[in-house]
Amino acid sequence: MDSVPGQGPARLAASAAELSGRIPAVVSLPDMDGFKETSVWLYGDRWLSRGIAVLTLEGPGQYESSVLGIDVSMDNWIEAGRAVMEWMRARPEIDPERIALAGSSFGSFFGTIAVANEPRFFACAVANTCLEPGCHTIFQEASPTFKKRFMYMAGYADEDAFEEFCKSLTWEGHVGKIRMPYLCLTGEADELSPLEHTERFISLVQSPKRLVVYKDSRHGIGNVPSANLGPWPNGLMADWMEARFAGKPFPSERWYVDAGGNVTRTPL
Repeated sequence: MDSVPGQGPARLAASAAELSGRIPAVVSLPDMDGFKETSVWLYGDRWLSRGIAVLTLEGPGQYESSVLGIDVSMDNWIEAGRAVMEWMRARPEIDPERIALAGSSFGSFFGTIAVANEPRFFACAVANTCLEPGCHTIFQEASPTFKKRFMYMAGYADEDAFEEFCKSLTWEGHVGKIRMPYLCLTGEADELSPLEHTERFISLVQSPKRLVVYKDSRHGIGNVPSANLGPWPNGLMADWMEARFAGKPFPSERWYVDAGGNVTRTPL
């Protein structure tokens, strides 16, 4: 059994769940206004191929939720995290002690807020981060379509009122509540959420953590040598999550993937 604090009970829980036939699960969140069908694949799915169940979710403001009048807000996402945890724990095939969350792009922010306020999530892994408090860059310096779409998602028609609302979109005041293992994959040249904000966020996470930075990559990690030659982001995230479900410890580190695909590891 691991002697690392917090790992022993996780391994015991995993063994008990395996004997009972229950399996671990990941709640998967798509990007800003994405739809759930993009988050799970019919063949070769990264979670299902590893024996991990996956629930893909359109949360407040996302796709069908917006159509139904369920808008983006901090309170709505906090409530959604708790509601999905209760629903998942009631599933007889799911191990209630091994339910994790994964999010991409704005799903990284929504997911972070959800796990910070629902401590029963086992682990959290995010990629293509949107972790700038207030979201100035994506809404004021990028394509205006981002702002227009999010205004619709949040239920705003007045731009001034929306900009006031944006001040509430922050992990500040929540990050200190994160207690589960946390993985973050991001591009060094992210044009929608500058790296400095992600690094500041990670510096404040108190649980075991790993930050993986891909050299020269923009917001959507890929199409650069570091992503083509280095660890495949989807596979890296899934392997990391599988190891957490197995109760394996890991050091808190910053990984920098250079243009040759080489990984330089430094302590966090």
